[in-house]
Amino acid sequence: MTRLGRHFAMLLMVTSKDDIAAEVLADALSAGTSRFGLHVDVDRLPDDDDGGPTMSGDRWAISVYGADHPGIVAGVTGYLHQAGVNVEDLSTRLVGRDGEPLYTMLIDVTVPSTVEAASLVAGLTQLGTSEGVTCRAHPIDTETL
Repeated sequence: MTRLGRHFAMLLMVTSKDDIAAEVLADALSAGTSRFGLHVDVDRLPDDDDGGPTMSGDRWAISVYGADHPGIVAGVTGYLHQAGVNVEDLSTRLVGRDGEPLYTMLIDVTVPSTVEAASLVAGLTQLGTSEGVTCRAHPIDTETL
């Protein structure tokens, strides 16, 4: 679950005892959520989809923070896409005191072995400068998790 701006999103992977058609499940969920103004979209996953990572590589954490303005998410994720980095999770929020909000974005990514770490960090630093935000990136030490 996450909140993006004034929007809330939830993604779920579910299984059922019976082979329920995606449309039937979508209709049942929509009937129960329509009074809240929620949009429901249901897709059937391929039988071989276990929900695991879609790319091999090293796990990294990226943080972005600064003054809020349109285009930060598009700029950062666009750069990551061009660099060949896969976004696994992304969350944003405004924090700080009233009148002085600080925009924060936290991203978990998979960095393939073909991407140079120094180049990735340098590119994010340059992007941060052009967007007026601070971008930091570091590998996640899975041994301490």
